[in-house]
Amino acid sequence: PQGYAHLAGLLFPAPGKLHSSVTRHFSKPATTMAQQIAHLTAQGMTIADIPRAEHWLRHVSYYRLSAYWLPFEHPKGQPGPRFLPGTDFDTVTALYEFDRHLRLLLLNAIERIEVAIRGNWAYALAQHGGPHGYLDAALYTDRRQFHDNLSRLAREVGTSPETYIDHYRRTYDDPAMPPVWMVAEMMSFGQLSRWYSSLDDRALRNVIAQPMGLPEALLVPLLKHLSIVRNSCAHHARLWNRGFLIRPK
Repeated sequence: PQGYAHLAGLLFPAPGKLHSSVTRHFSKPATTMAQQIAHLTAQGMTIADIPRAEHWLRHVSYYRLSAYWLPFEHPKGQPGPRFLPGTDFDTVTALYEFDRHLRLLLLNAIERIEVAIRGNWAYALAQHGGPHGYLDAALYTDRRQFHDNLSRLAREVGTSPETYIDHYRRTYDDPAMPPVWMVAEMMSFGQLSRWYSSLDDRALRNVIAQPMGLPEALLVPLLKHLSIVRNSCAHHARLWNRGFLIRPK
């Protein structure tokens, strides 16, 4: 259909730019749980309890679990069974459980950091420029990025179901945006990280970082990294055996 062709053009580069002009169709079929179990067994994975494996495949899924058995696979292209000798389905699910508990521990720890930085950022900016001083474009290194951040935040304020935001919208007309201590509570951790890192004044960034016991040069990349880790935890994504493009110093 024409709509799908348009979507493909948006998702993939034009033929010939990165690969040949041969169209590559996805041809993998959907499989039943019985077929998935038979496939894993045929490839060398030990599955002692079939009903238990079916439970895991139904409630977690084959594709999600596949990330946890990757370390037990032979290198791609090597002839023979897919899995190393001794690979066991129970070991795979144990790794999954470990990762689930790891995410919960990290969320519990990051929550303290996130709440603290929200308060520090809001307090420092309110003391520096008043309740709405954060809207001063002169505070930020990149005006275009500032307006982009502000546009995103304004859209969220306009649609927020939070009681305190609704109260501000119904009570005040000017400024249209709520004070800094309100927006600090409603913006995402990623947004907060961007607003903080884009501040032009290093001394102001250090004022915000000081209660955390870190210089701003360490806190800026740390918050970027933790926002990614936090989102991974919140969306139940894998953390075990994962690499990150943005790392703390």
